[in-house]
Formats: sequence, C-alpha cells, structure tokens
Amino acid sequence: MDRGAIDLAHAAPAAPAVLPDLVARAVERGAAELAGHGYGPDGLPALRAAIADRFAARGLPTGPEQVVVTGGALQAIGIVVAELAGPGDRVLVEHPTYPSALDVVADAGAVAVPVSVDGADATPQTVLPRAARQTAARVAYLMADFQNPTGRLLDDDARARLVQRLARQGTVALVDETFAELDLREGATAPLPCAAHAAGPDDVVTVGGLSKIAWGGLRIGWIRAGRERAARMRRRLARAQLALPVLEQLVAVEVLERLDVLRAERVGVLRSRRDLLVAELAAALPDWRFTVPDGGLALWCDLGAHVSTALTAAAPRHGLVLAPGPRFGAGHAFTDRLRVPFTHPGPVAAEAVRRLAHTARDVAGPGRTTGADPATRAGVVV
Repeated sequence: MDRGAIDLAHAAPAAPAVLPDLVARAVERGAAELAGHGYGPDGLPALRAAIADRFAARGLPTGPEQVVVTGGALQAIGIVVAELAGPGDRVLVEHPTYPSALDVVADAGAVAVPVSVDGADATPQTVLPRAARQTAARVAYLMADFQNPTGRLLDDDARARLVQRLARQGTVALVDETFAELDLREGATAPLPCAAHAAGPDDVVTVGGLSKIAWGGLRIGWIRAGRERAARMRRRLARAQLALPVLEQLVAVEVLERLDVLRAERVGVLRSRRDLLVAELAAALPDWRFTVPDGGLALWCDLGAHVSTALTAAAPRHGLVLAPGPRFGAGHAFTDRLRVPFTHPGPVAAEAVRRLAHTARDVAGPGRTTGADPATRAGVVV
C-alpha cells in the first residue's frame, strides 16, 4: 500500500496510549516464565482465568475450563466451524457479514447460506431461525454487538429469542463478540452475552478477541463453550499449533486486568471520531445515507447508486484504500454500499472524506450499475 494512502479498508484503530505500559508490565511478568519450556497448548492459566472473569463480570458465569485461547478471533471462528460443520453442511451467515467468516466457512468445505439482515423487517431473531428450519443448518454465525458492517445492536429480548429459536431447530449459534466492548453509548447498560440466554451449554459458542478494543497486532482471541466441547476444541487447536506466544498472552492478561481503564480511553476517542466522521460525510457527500451506530468502528453507507466497486477501483488515484461493499456479501450484493471506519484521528478523517468526495466525482454519475469484480473478493478485511 502507498505510504501516503489513507486506509479505509480496515476497521482497526491504532493502539491506545496505555498499551506500551501494559506491554512493559507483561515483559516483567514474563521473566518467571523463562524457567519453563514455554509450550502450553491450553494457553496460560492466568489468561484463561482472566477471560472467564470478564465473561462473569458481564453477567455470564464462566470457568477457565470453558475457555479456549486462540491466535485471534478469526482463528477462533475457524476452529469452531471445523468442529461443528463438515463438508457440505450449511452454515447460516448474516448478509452482509464479516468477510473473513465467509472465507473460513468455504475453507471448511461447508456451504454458507446468506440471510438478509439489512432491512427494517429482517430482524435476526426472526429470519435466522426461519432459515435454520428451512436449511437444517448446523451453525449460524452472527454478531449481536455492533454487527460488522451494519453496526446493529441486539437487545436482551432479541438475543433470548434468537438463541432459543435456533436451538429448537438444532442449530448452534456461533456468536462473534469482537466488537462487544465498543459500546459508545453514554450511561447505557450493555446487553448480556447471548450465551446467558441459552437453555443448554452447547446451544451457543462465543468467540472474541482483543484486536479491536486493544490492538490488531495483539493476536489473542478465545472461544467460550461448554466444558466438553471446549476440551475437544483445545485438542483440535493443539494438533495445528503447539502453543501460542507466551509474551502476547501475558500482554493479554495485563489488558484484561485493566480493561475498564483501557476501554474508557478507547470509547471516548471513538465516540468523538464517529461524530466527526458523520459531520464530514454529511457536508461533503450529503447524498450518502447511513444509520449512526451506537458502537463498533464503522458506518455502513448507502451510496444511492451501484458504484461501490468503481469507487474502490478509482480510490488509489486519490490516495485511498477502500473495501468495496460486495466484499461483505455473496454474489453481486451491496454494490451500492461502502463501509467507512471512524478509526482515524480527526485531521486524517477529514482528509479521507475530502478524497472520498473527489473519488466520487470521478466515478460515473447516479444510475450506473457497477458489477462486483472478482478481484474485490481478494484480500483480508477486518
């Protein structure tokens, strides 16, 4: 990527100011680990305990034996899909959805079944269970917390109905909580984790990680599941990876032990950046439409025309890197959509919007339909 380009393809902020201190503390703590061999396929006990404690603090009692430590949330998704779905099995995915989840399902040989959640009447708690009944899907991959890319948040009632209806169809809810800590509402009470509404320990498997609340370079994620299922997935992970990096796990312990401080810093910054981006887009591109999300990291913009792929192709000429709308779906969907993250500092965000407006003027006017080029399916989007 051009060093002068502004990256709007990745919804990932830089590390918070407190992280270097936490890294230094982890290095000090790591001295005691050097006396051992360093191989721990189950993850550091202190980290598993810290992850379990965080679930408990959010209203979901969890023991360390229910936790699988992974190399990021994406690896966690891959392990869960491989454990629960085999070649030819159907996996429901929200449409639009996290692009790499589609790749993981395909890599497992399973069949992704996109279910539209991008309309006023297409609520996940209604359409996903209906699709599960029609397709006999083994798994439903979903995000209840500030869904990527729409930013939608499900309340407790919707979560309860969703997981219980899926369970009645024999479909396991694979809930991705990557954005769960990025609630930008002031004074609001966060909903309970989806698994808190499950009738049985195997109805919901939860994945999460530290890439969004802390830093993308900290490749630590996790799985929370019933004890027996978690043990099977730890064995599956151990066959592919002898151990996770010890230092990164120690940093993760420090992050989780001070998460409230880190989160307060992160949320305050993101709230102001979101509001600034909303104002800049309204002034420079008033025809674009979006719902301002209560959390997460991005706006899901309706461009008013099928120009997303064309914008992405023209963007490098204006010093931008974009992720086209079709990357978040199947087939040629979302050619009229663009995800715009609010992760950059104010001056960078303002310049990015200025460049977006120039790019939009370069692209053919409203009414032109631009098909999704196969090249837009390449690469990793976070």
